[in-house]
Amino acid sequence: ATMFFCAACAQPTAGLRCSGCHVLRYCNRACQRTHWRAGHRTSCSSSSRRHLPHSLAGFSGAAAAAVFVPPPQGLVNNILLILHGLGDTEKPFVELAATLQLPETACVVLRGPHAAMPALDDVGYAWHAAFEADGELIAARAGERRRLDTLDATRQRLWAAMAHLAQCGFSGERVFVLGFGQGGIAGLDAALALPPAQAQAQDALLPPRAVLLICSSGTYLPEAAAGADGQQDEGG
Repeated sequence: ATMFFCAACAQPTAGLRCSGCHVLRYCNRACQRTHWRAGHRTSCSSSSRRHLPHSLAGFSGAAAAAVFVPPPQGLVNNILLILHGLGDTEKPFVELAATLQLPETACVVLRGPHAAMPALDDVGYAWHAAFEADGELIAARAGERRRLDTLDATRQRLWAAMAHLAQCGFSGERVFVLGFGQGGIAGLDAALALPPAQAQAQDALLPPRAVLLICSSGTYLPEAAAGADGQQDEGG
């Protein structure tokens, strides 16, 4: 469920990895030689302290996926996590990542772990439950936990991904999140729920505090804003 793009020809590949920086991937030796001569020889050693994982913790199963898009010049010092909106997939955002051409920044495009409408096929993915079985939106009300519980599961996936990246040399200040619509809600929730630094220091499974860039056209869940117990007035 993990895809890499060749740093030379930008084609999808799961093949050859640079043995120097352990970050960039190539279709074959020819692509690797071309990219080396084009400039990677000067940036390879600068990236040697960091490497992209073979797969990303929390996003390596059938219900989720991660696509890695390398930066134009090969030097990778930052990671931008991109989260799609409700009912979408990672595919159009892979195209966006390829056009951004961010210097020294690899884009990692994630797929939401939940089906947008579990009863229907081919309707895209979601970061938290959104629809009733009859297709109506789930309403915020006292005792309603489906949106909160699935958002909490997504938060754990995002935290696992950030912690995994930290182990690969990308500390918190080098990890950014760009979310669209419901993806923005998921990124915002992961940021707001990060525990204090003291707790993080005692728990290696928690991600470092990341600098988060959020672009969201969605609305933060009122039941999440009201508190972890989800209790609020009707229609709040």
